[in-house]
Amino acid sequence: MLAILLELNVIRRYLPITKYKYRIFPSWSAHAPTYRKIKVYGRSVSPIRLSYKALATIQQIILNSVLILQTPHGLLTHKSALKRKTGGKVICFLL
Repeated sequence: MLAILLELNVIRRYLPITKYKYRIFPSWSAHAPTYRKIKVYGRSVSPIRLSYKALATIQQIILNSVLILQTPHGLLTHKSALKRKTGGKVICFLL
């Protein structure tokens, strides 16, 4: 998850504190747009699942936002999932 956030330039870097805790440094710029909100949808009871066809439809609606999905290929952004023609469970939504 942290690797995807680094790739999307949401965070600058992170430092491990313990095995399961990290200190995260957010990325910001006065000249480039940044993501304002991260909505977490990861839940074990009734997860939100999206098929490949649903992702293709949603891509036209969400424009500059990013979905992070748990797929059979690992954690992917919705754009990467569309390239691999796969769907998955919604983990979070970057607005």
